[in-house]
Amino acid sequence: QRMTDVKTRHLNRDGMKIAYTVIDPHHSKEIPLVLVMGLSGVKEDWLPFSTILAEKRPVLVFDNRGIGESDLPDDLWTVEDMALDTLALVDHLNWVQFHLFGASLGGAIAQKIANLAPERIVTLILCCTFGVNSDVPPIAELQTVMGENLSPFEATKKLLSINYTPTWIEADPKRFDDVVRKKITFKRKKLGIIKQSMSLQGFDGSHLSRLSKDVPTLIIHGDQDGMVPLSAGQSLHKKLPWARFQIMKEMGHLLWEMDPNGLAKISQDHMAAKEIKSKL
Repeated sequence: QRMTDVKTRHLNRDGMKIAYTVIDPHHSKEIPLVLVMGLSGVKEDWLPFSTILAEKRPVLVFDNRGIGESDLPDDLWTVEDMALDTLALVDHLNWVQFHLFGASLGGAIAQKIANLAPERIVTLILCCTFGVNSDVPPIAELQTVMGENLSPFEATKKLLSINYTPTWIEADPKRFDDVVRKKITFKRKKLGIIKQSMSLQGFDGSHLSRLSKDVPTLIIHGDQDGMVPLSAGQSLHKKLPWARFQIMKEMGHLLWEMDPNGLAKISQDHMAAKEIKSKL
């Protein structure tokens, strides 16, 4: 089941439209999984990782506010607002409990969801993310691309080059160009991206002490992440010492694109371990 075969639906949340899709080819009765995307990412960017995981369970993917087919509100918003958007979707689907996977900015959102509703989260996976916004250095390329008058292809190519490893790009330049071409077909408004990045301003780590040790947590990071450095993942792990920490070797920021099968296996094993324990 490709995602193009799956209908995009919309939730009206206080007059703001949030676009989402549930991938569930086998009408699974397993505990569902919520994937929370990072800065400037759209729900289609999860492919094929999302469909691999949907072989085992229903998977929710959606466009965060400000991007893709979701609305771009006039006002600024916070990470917690995006966490509440996610919970509104899960409520709308009547999912009482769920596994939660957040990547990059989505990992920050997932931490806030875990603060707001710990009893609903069966397992938590924090991928290529951080616990404090100051752990992430400003990306020079992001500033220049926002300021420069580049074609959409060149701007996207420049930004994406930080998200993979040079080795991955050089191994197959045509593959990289194809990825860029595919990505520019989706709506990514510059203002939406700027507002999403501004949502992190108050993300100061004060929430970390309230994360529950009862939620089995896995932190995953690529050792060559050029966007959110490995040190940010290590710092997050220090704050959450009960979490498992796994480094993926020779991997950049977009782990789910560079090694979808490998990341899906690690994620699936983490979710299954908790599910097996629950059934015993």
